[in-house]
Amino acid sequence: MLAAMVLGGTIGPAQVLIGDTIGPAALAGWRHLIGGLALTAMALRDLEAFQSLRGRRVWTNVVATGVLSAGYQFSFLMAVSLTGGAMGTVVAVATVPLFSGIAARRVDGEPLTRNWMLGSGVAVAGSVLLLLPGAGARVNPVGLLWGVLAGAIFAGYTVLSKRLSTDVPDVHVSTGLTMLIGAVVLAPAMLTDAGEVGQPRTVLLIAWLGLITTGAVYALYTKGLQSVSANLAGTLSLGEPLAATLLSTLILGERLTTTAWAACATILGGLLIAAVTGPAPVADLTGDAPLYIWPKAIGMVAMPVGIPVQTRQVGVRPPAVGRAVPVARGQARIPHRVG
Repeated sequence: MLAAMVLGGTIGPAQVLIGDTIGPAALAGWRHLIGGLALTAMALRDLEAFQSLRGRRVWTNVVATGVLSAGYQFSFLMAVSLTGGAMGTVVAVATVPLFSGIAARRVDGEPLTRNWMLGSGVAVAGSVLLLLPGAGARVNPVGLLWGVLAGAIFAGYTVLSKRLSTDVPDVHVSTGLTMLIGAVVLAPAMLTDAGEVGQPRTVLLIAWLGLITTGAVYALYTKGLQSVSANLAGTLSLGEPLAATLLSTLILGERLTTTAWAACATILGGLLIAAVTGPAPVADLTGDAPLYIWPKAIGMVAMPVGIPVQTRQVGVRPPAVGRAVPVARGQARIPHRVG
């Protein structure tokens, strides 16, 4: 998940480094097309993975996720083009935790923990610091609106992607198809806004954005959603503006003020707070009710997350009456039968 955010943070700096050679909508379309083809090609190595694409509900999620992906990338690139690389990334991602939490709560009933709320608040505060005049930011009101819209759309994408990753476990299949659908949605822009598609620097930009910052990032992000909750994933996405700011400094030579560095430290602090979750909910063990287990950490920090699994998946025979209460991280136990 964190690796996806670091790669995603290269989008803004890459555009600034190579130049504005194509419109945001067309560029988003090319990103979807190249990335989708690459992921689908990798999925073809195991044709059995496509067998999970059955049922109206699965295909509805595939199409809806593809449409949201197209909308997010277009809105995000508009924000980047109007507010700059680092600031465009910050504005687009800063609102994701709030929108993700609300969407996950309303759609899937995911609980909002105190650590998540505190971490999200701290990280958003750090993102706001980057917009202060003392941080040297370039603020465009219209770009801000595009960024907020991108954050809202990405929150919906996060929730639907989590559902899709459950129905279609192979991330190459699910992500590749959703990206190809996104390319179809953006095809009119690709046909009418050719820009400098044939120029070497444009080809290089499209290749990087399509293969790395789209194909690889979406695959890593979707894979990460199998291990973390949607609202926590939204908070972790705040690592993207941090990466974008640091890369803009190292690669583009942009100088960060004390305020900007403080903002980056605040964002990182928010991520670490959000990564420390409390105990998982207690689950009744009747029939096929879920247990809650603690998977290992993701990325650089310990990130215990309660993941529901069916009891038959872990070879546990539930008692007729009782409860499962997670204890030490990495373990789960079933208390003595009660009642």
